[in-house]
Parts: sequence; structure tokens; C-alpha cells
Amino acid sequence: MKKLIIRIVFIAALVGLSVYLFNNQSKTTVKGQLTNFAIEDTASITKIFMANKDNQKITLTKTGNSWMVNDEFKAKPDMMNTLLKTMHLMTVRSPVPKSMHNNVVKRLGSNSVKVEIYQNGEGTPSKVYFVGGPNADHTGTFMLLKNSSVPFVIHLEGHYGFLNTRYATDKLVWRDNYIWQFPGEALKQIAEISVINHDIPEESFVIKQVKKDEYQFTDFNGNLKPVNKGFLMTYIKQYESVAYEEFEQVKSKEYLDSLINNTPKRFTIELKTMTGEVTTITSWDKPLKEGAVDLVTGAPITNDVNRFYAMINKKDIVIAQYFTFDALTLKASQFSPSQSIN
Repeated sequence: MKKLIIRIVFIAALVGLSVYLFNNQSKTTVKGQLTNFAIEDTASITKIFMANKDNQKITLTKTGNSWMVNDEFKAKPDMMNTLLKTMHLMTVRSPVPKSMHNNVVKRLGSNSVKVEIYQNGEGTPSKVYFVGGPNADHTGTFMLLKNSSVPFVIHLEGHYGFLNTRYATDKLVWRDNYIWQFPGEALKQIAEISVINHDIPEESFVIKQVKKDEYQFTDFNGNLKPVNKGFLMTYIKQYESVAYEEFEQVKSKEYLDSLINNTPKRFTIELKTMTGEVTTITSWDKPLKEGAVDLVTGAPITNDVNRFYAMINKKDIVIAQYFTFDALTLKASQFSPSQSIN
């Protein structure tokens, strides 16, 4: 009898150990293969590739302290920070219910963004997953790891909303919209600023740095002019941060070409840096639809009074705000020694 009891206890112990090992092995497998969406060290990410089902693709590549979009232009720092933060902090909110499993997998197969994450300059992605749409109550986003058949609802703790918009595949959405950025001491990197007033040419001017913190001001005819130094330095400081509003993506190329070729320019700004980099922006009026009226006076207006079209470096057409550029397109006469800084 005693031997029988010992055998029963021994068998029970083996069964218990087996169950324990099985459960722990299962949990480890699920955690390692199905739910490990997050990246522990986002500083090690060197490239991110994303593509949607319409074959719209984008590659974000780390270059020094900034990111490039398709090796064409800089990415918006705030959007990159948001994406990297999402990749680090996102967690599983819940598994997809069995009743919804097939439908969610089907939706991911037909409408999702494939995300490949590369770390430490490696040529093979360290993680690949698919980002779908939001769940029913918009508290999370359906995602699926590559080689997994189990999708999950992913969210950020403390964030109410979905995450798929952070994985945009439109390159223009990612493009940094700053034209000039010279914060603080970087202003001294500006070698020359030329402003052409196409409406009143004689009010055009050039500001040139001839020595450190010493500038000369010339008028439309190239004549040196005395200026209010405080006013001049305040003007230059406006170039610390200058951005356009957005790319023009609504109007056709034919429409924009016709506008640029057949309507008068308003102003042109050309800025040269000490390293020889040149950036030029030229503006045109932004026409409104026929029948537009001033909201205050009710008088008919033909052009947008808040925004205008601009071409950057003779290729990119954007929409910019007068609120930003009015301070940059002053008249030469405003720099006279008698001019008040205010």
C-alpha cells in the first residue's frame, strides 16, 4: 500500500511538472513569435520600409541625426519621433476574438501596410509586421506579425485612438516642410539674402555678410545704402525658421504650369549660405473660384488673401502663407536709418 501511494504521488508530480513546462513553453512561444511587436531600442533602427496594397512604397533612412525619405529629402522630425515612439511603446491590448479572426486576417491581406524594420545597418529586417485598420471602437489597431496567423489589437497605453495613420506611405506626407532653419548661432551661416519685388522692382534689395556679424545692404541698382542695423538684424532673425504650409496635390500639373507661365510673379527670395548652398523661392497669387467674396465686406475677390503658390528651387510647387512671408518680403525703403524696429 505504501509503495502504491508513493507511485501515485510520483506520477502526480510528473504530470504537474509536465503541465507547468508545457504552459510556460506555450507562453514563451506566444510572446516571442506572436506579440513582440515593439522595438526595445529604437536608437538602433537605421531603416524603415513601408508599402501598402496599392504598391505605394516609402523608405525612411537614418543619416546622422536626421532621416531621409526615399533618399530624396528630409523627413519631418515630429513625424519620425511619433513613429519611433509608437514602435517602442505599442503593446497588445487584446487578441482578436475567434469569431472575428478570419475576417480580420482577410482585411489585413487586402488592406494593410507592410512594415519592415532594420537595425544597426543590417541588410535583413529584424522585424516585419502588417498594420491594418482600427477596431470597432477605435481604441486600437489590428496588426499581424510576419509568419504568424494570429492578429492582435495593438494600442498605446494612455492613448485613445488608432495607429495606422502613423504608418503613412505617401512620401509627401513625410517631407519636411521647412525651407530654412537657422536656429540661434546658425544665423551666422547666412551669407546673402536677395529679395526681388516683382511688383515694385525699385524696392528690391540684397543683404550680404561681408565680415562676421557685419552686413552690407544694397538696393535694386546695386548701390550701398545705410540702414537701421537693429532693424536689419531683426529681419535676418526671421530666417531662423521658415516653412511652407503644404504641397499642392489638388490642382493638375497643366493648371499649375499655365499659372506659372501666364501670371506675374510677386516676389523671389534667394538665400545663400557660407557653404555655398542656394535656396530660391518664387511666388504667384493663388486664384480663388469664380464668385468668391470677402467674408467681411462681401466684395468679390479673385485671389486668396491668406495663401499663395510658391516654387522652391524651380521644381517643387507648394502652398505658403502670407502670415509667414510678409515679414520676409519687406521693401528696401523700410530699412532706412530712420526706420523704427517696431
